[in-house]
Amino acid sequence: VKSRPKINYGIPNDRGEYGLYRWGQEKRDWGLIEPMPAELLVVVNEIEKRFGVRPNHAIATYYHNGKDQWIPVHSDKAVSPGSKGGVESQTTIFNLSLGATRPFIITKLSCLGKKLRKDLDIVAEFPMQSSDLYALDGGINSRYGHCVPVDGSITDLRVSYVFRCVSKDFVH
Repeated sequence: VKSRPKINYGIPNDRGEYGLYRWGQEKRDWGLIEPMPAELLVVVNEIEKRFGVRPNHAIATYYHNGKDQWIPVHSDKAVSPGSKGGVESQTTIFNLSLGATRPFIITKLSCLGKKLRKDLDIVAEFPMQSSDLYALDGGINSRYGHCVPVDGSITDLRVSYVFRCVSKDFVH
């Protein structure tokens, strides 16, 4: 969490509750969800139009450079009731990338926690360029890991917006 500054955004349900995605923050910070800004609602509407699902949660993650901001191999946490073992397997996760191009790498699960390219058993790799939107199917998320590895050669800012349909836990 310290390696990547984040902001939580949400669209409240009819009871005024926001979907809760626990990404390592302290419990006291669960309610720090800001209303989804109009610019991100445009993206939500486009996702709904193209994929038939309407995300109600987004996290903005700031990668100021490739040396200090990265994310190790992981699988995203469960946000839907049908997911098992704490890993999301039922819903699609959408990632909008803005700014510097960074590699999005899919690995074997044996690489969980690794952050250096040399240590990865890579299954697929995609250059996430500015304005690219990637859809990560829940089945892929549960069977493989993914990461944005350490890369000291990247010196420019990248902002990643990850959109989810959270239906498991809520906070008012």
